[in-house]
Amino acid sequence: MPPPKYECPNPDKNPKPLRQVIKEMSNHPEFAQFIYEQLCLEQNGTAEEKAAAEACLDSYFKATDREIEALCLSDEQRLAVRSCTEHHKLLSAAAYAFVS
Repeated sequence: MPPPKYECPNPDKNPKPLRQVIKEMSNHPEFAQFIYEQLCLEQNGTAEEKAAAEACLDSYFKATDREIEALCLSDEQRLAVRSCTEHHKLLSAAAYAFVS
């Protein structure tokens, strides 16, 4: 079996903004599947799995302030999205849409 294409943490060491991650998921279903699995572990895994998945997602994704401000959210919702784990929820629907 070939080694997994995506690793934790991201070997590139440069988290990508929201649009870039979504574009990569749309062009690479295996990346969407990888992100989807990490999101599921972050929300539903054991405490250890949650922490590892959060660190992994942080290594691949960081929404920019400009992206968060451009969303049609209230100020209160934007503050929540900026918190350390809430911004991963921005990826959930997109990842689900792109998985096979």
